[in-house]
Amino acid sequence: MDPAQRQTAERQLLAVLVSLGIALTLHLAGVGSTILNLVREAMDPNGIFTLVGGSLTDYEAGERVGRATAYFVAGAYSVLGLVWIPITIYGVHTRKPWGRTSALAYYATTIPTCCCTVIGGYGLYALMRADVKQLFEER
Repeated sequence: MDPAQRQTAERQLLAVLVSLGIALTLHLAGVGSTILNLVREAMDPNGIFTLVGGSLTDYEAGERVGRATAYFVAGAYSVLGLVWIPITIYGVHTRKPWGRTSALAYYATTIPTCCCTVIGGYGLYALMRADVKQLFEER
């Protein structure tokens, strides 16, 4: 690889590392948001924790189950990211082949989310470039 191409690939890799750092911050915020929403629901007499008992209409019960499911999915994905991203950052930073694979898998999971579609799209684009892939194969 010529020096100009290497420099471009290195910059792409740096941008991937920065985007993973941003994603880590978003996952931390997601955990905090989930905790705050669960506390709010616990304090609400009509919250998701009052699903059992009382006379709920089907609509009210469905709404509570839907909110509980959303909190669970968002919280689980946020916690998973707090574990997954630092490991991936290490793998990408040290240019381990598994780091690139892990980052590709992570970015693929961000595509369906509304807030991170752009980060995921860019990460996939950058890591699938031939010059960036070659950086991982040199070690």
